[in-house]
Amino acid sequence: PIRRPYRAPELSDGAVTAAGDRFAFAALAYEWMTGRRVPSTFVAGDMAPMAGPDRESLGRIFARGLHAD
Repeated sequence: PIRRPYRAPELSDGAVTAAGDRFAFAALAYEWMTGRRVPSTFVAGDMAPMAGPDRESLGRIFARGLHAD
């Protein structure tokens, strides 16, 4: 099955939850900040290179928001 890029992996079709909204927001923010799509399995070390912000801190934030559960 194909999952849409901004849909939380644990949600079935039609399900709407606050956790799913957080996942979508994190995916959009990651793409906006880096210009890249979120990897299918994101870990903090996958943070794309960026000038300026603290990559380690942002990596931890995105790892939490994009966690598969």
